Amino acid sequence: LALTPEHRKAEASVEASRQSLAISKANLYPSLGVTLSGARDGEEWPPEEEGWSASVSMSVPLFTGGRNIANLRAAQFALRGSEAALRSTDDQTRLDLESAWTDLQDSLQALDVQIAFVEAAETRAEIGRSQYAGGLLTFENWTQIEDELTQAQKSMLSGRLDALLKET
Repeated sequence: LALTPEHRKAEASVEASRQSLAISKANLYPSLGVTLSGARDGEEWPPEEEGWSASVSMSVPLFTGGRNIANLRAAQFALRGSEAALRSTDDQTRLDLESAWTDLQDSLQALDVQIAFVEAAETRAEIGRSQYAGGLLTFENWTQIEDELTQAQKSMLSGRLDALLKET
């Protein structure tokens, strides 16, 4: 199931939801920034005087009006939803595969029946040909037997095609 495009798409959606949740959690914590810069100053080249500066900043999300908490909850719900969609996709794929397998088995069993009908019709046609040759069967009865054989052969070929199509 993990190789199907539907599974991969749903799995990518779950991963995107996880990343969105991680971002939402990160927005709840303070952020820290550090800046360091250096410069040289002077009237001659190369400048002789050096100057350094450093700064540290910290941002705490206190007054966001609950937006960060709401975003966190929304991300949690989105993750649960995408995980449920993944399970649903896998379940549907499993059902589709089981249904296709059952359809194939049914087609193969129907083909076996059609083959048996062809064998019976061939036997009946051989008997009919010998009876017609011996004058024991009318032309109408002989053509009916031959038509039944032809119809059975067509049904068998149709059954083979159906089974081949369901096998792919």
